[in-house]
Amino acid sequence: MIGKVEITYDGNDAERHVIDAMELSESLGGFARILATAGHFAITGEFVRKLPAQNARVFVAEAEPKCFNLLYEVWELAKQQQVFQGFAGAILAALVAYIVAKAANNHEEVKHLAAALQTALSANGQRERELVDRMFSTIDKMADSLKPAVKQAVTPIGGSASQITVNGTVFDSEDKAAIMALASNEVTDERPWAAVITELDRENATGKVRLAGDDESRVPISITDPLFRVQANPYLSAFIDGTPITLVGKAELNDGDIRRLFISNVG
Repeated sequence: MIGKVEITYDGNDAERHVIDAMELSESLGGFARILATAGHFAITGEFVRKLPAQNARVFVAEAEPKCFNLLYEVWELAKQQQVFQGFAGAILAALVAYIVAKAANNHEEVKHLAAALQTALSANGQRERELVDRMFSTIDKMADSLKPAVKQAVTPIGGSASQITVNGTVFDSEDKAAIMALASNEVTDERPWAAVITELDRENATGKVRLAGDDESRVPISITDPLFRVQANPYLSAFIDGTPITLVGKAELNDGDIRRLFISNVG
């Protein structure tokens, strides 16, 4: 088993140890998606969008009295050498709460959970800072992609429950309002993106990249960096050699999926 994550629904109907079936089904689906994606990352260090390609299976254990409580267990589908040997459970627990807190734009919780994740990812200082930063970039990309699942997960808040607690982190009606206000289409802040350039159009300054940890799809890019117009530039070199490159820019998202990257420079 990779780890366990406790989800508790408190208040309203949940006080009687019951919960609306339709609300629960939405919430279960949302958390299952979050846990499976986070679980795969905790095993492999990679972000994979499609469930069939993920090496994690999510189970729900028996609920407890005085609230509506669910214990999620995440297991590996196929045994393999874990990237975060001995730390996968800690990463999973912090990561699920981080994903929900980031969607809620809860700065204090995000800061606290990010610190916990940084500690677990660094494995007590055994990993280089640059590698940990790349992993965290992948986590933020994952969190953006899972925003639709977070919307599902918090469905019972304001209905059958007044709040949901994820491994000790409480999310209430204010958090839900922020999550539900998330636009289907948005543009992220500028950040680094580890990628391999698979297509390049020098005339139009466009192309396609395969992002690190995503072997299933390619993302269109538009390049505004003046350096791209120089005869010999890092974009062209990386494309010709097929080597990874760190691109810096903003992403256009639709329902959490990256539709296009707007690249301003290289990292």
